[in-house]
Amino acid sequence: MKKFIAFAVVLFLSVNWVLAQDTLYIYKGGVVVAKRLVTDIDSITFYRQYDTPAIINSLTGGVGVKKTWVLDIGSVGTTTIDDAGVTTKTNEYKSLYFHNPVDFYGDTEAGAANGLSWGPWGGFNLYEWGQTPELGEISFDAGTGLATSTIDGITKSGKYNFNTYNRDPNFCILTSEGYGGQTLWNNMLTGKYNYLGSLSPQMGTMHFASGMRFPLDRNRMTNDGNTTYPCQFLTNDLENLTIMHCSDSALIVRVKRSYEGETNSTVWLLYNYRVKEYNYPKASVSVVHPVKSITASDLVGEWQLADVPGNWIDWVTKKELNTWTDGAAMNAAFVDWYITNTAEKQAAYRKVALRFEANGNCTITNVTFDTNALQETTSTVNTTYSVANGYITFGQAVTISAYTDLITLVGKNIYALDVTGTTSGLWIGQNDGARKESIAVHLTKK
Repeated sequence: MKKFIAFAVVLFLSVNWVLAQDTLYIYKGGVVVAKRLVTDIDSITFYRQYDTPAIINSLTGGVGVKKTWVLDIGSVGTTTIDDAGVTTKTNEYKSLYFHNPVDFYGDTEAGAANGLSWGPWGGFNLYEWGQTPELGEISFDAGTGLATSTIDGITKSGKYNFNTYNRDPNFCILTSEGYGGQTLWNNMLTGKYNYLGSLSPQMGTMHFASGMRFPLDRNRMTNDGNTTYPCQFLTNDLENLTIMHCSDSALIVRVKRSYEGETNSTVWLLYNYRVKEYNYPKASVSVVHPVKSITASDLVGEWQLADVPGNWIDWVTKKELNTWTDGAAMNAAFVDWYITNTAEKQAAYRKVALRFEANGNCTITNVTFDTNALQETTSTVNTTYSVANGYITFGQAVTISAYTDLITLVGKNIYALDVTGTTSGLWIGQNDGARKESIAVHLTKK
């Protein structure tokens, strides 16, 4: 009888335990906040709280959040002033946050010449170089570990692995002439990426499943139709790349380029991305060169080119983009750039002369070195000039070569430049295409 009673008690408790398992109760603070029948539940996923590196949250947006990255290029209103001082307002494709959607730098790992490292120099707006971006976006799911990209209408998903590490302050030391041994990070934050203020404490290596990649630019993906190298990138480099910086609103991705046309041309390309869901307030930009107000009397006299006869002047900082200390340093840099006959070109620019008379007449004597004929070429133009608010207008087109075909001003309209740090002579220049910089010549009085 005792055994029967014990069996009945066990059976009663077992039945009640089984019945209790038919319903799943969700408690919060000791209170039931939800309940579901077990038969209605296909699966249960438990998320363990752990210290996620900040860069991962910045990249993904966190568990359950969709954050979409797009190449930073969009249509904005632009105010431009040309070489004659004429203002034009247009809608153009520009970056909404970064200085450009693509920049670049070189080091020994990327096969830089003579083992030197340099950059970034400012990069380019894809459209101004006759290129177009892929219509694309990419997002990273923090919960599933899946990346989803849409490129020119084709959507793909695949696993990604993001290995993060603390930023090495000495990751890359710039060794080319003019950088003064500074780090890549310092050059970015004091130069073209100065608006970032700081870089994320961490960076990382991104590994994609086969076929997955970031949206880039069409011309590089097709290598402009080249048949020998149908893509400027190796597949392995598209699927294994470096996240150089990632904040909540800005992402810099490093991809190695291997080819350009028929040429082996390795360099690190820095692609700059913004968040699709965010509103970036940069609705319009003013592209304005820093004009120095001079009068005709300021020009009167005889001029020659300075020891460093030319450079490119950044419109934002008003500084020379290359910090050459003298002509020898400039020549050394041009050798690194594979420029030939540098000594001959240097000798040629020392003979360039400009004479401005008080009566409005001027004489421009230009001297260049012909790398085909291997001899100097001299041309002289006698014309008129006038000056208004820093803009110089010649009676006919003139040519002033600071370094043969590399740094040359051509045309009827040239302006005086306000260059930071310059205490002697006069900088004159012209807009360098659509870039926010001037190609400039440095004059000194004889």
